[in-house]
Amino acid sequence: MNLIEITNAYNTVEEASADWSILSEEGVIGVAEVVALKAAERYGLTLERDDAHQECLVLLATRHRQAREALSVSPGVLHNWLWQRLRDRTLTAAKHRSKGQSYEAALESFNPKVA
Repeated sequence: MNLIEITNAYNTVEEASADWSILSEEGVIGVAEVVALKAAERYGLTLERDDAHQECLVLLATRHRQAREALSVSPGVLHNWLWQRLRDRTLTAAKHRSKGQSYEAALESFNPKVA
């Protein structure tokens, strides 16, 4: 018998069910664009503006309950909430990327030049 390991890519049940209707709420797209621009300016080497905008939209849709809660207070609270989520995701990705080693460096460590 073969056992198949299934891993869950979601931290919460909420993330597994995306609700894209949040994007039609007033002001949400504008907040996402501002946050994406801010992320692209701060983390330009790691994240481009278009990618940051897509990440914002995905975060809004997958965490729609939290986003609606923040929006119900004010667009500024949504901005701060979204910025924190995107920043955390961007910094985590950058940290993992910096730990990597280029192909050339790995090849050099396995095949040192003999003089």
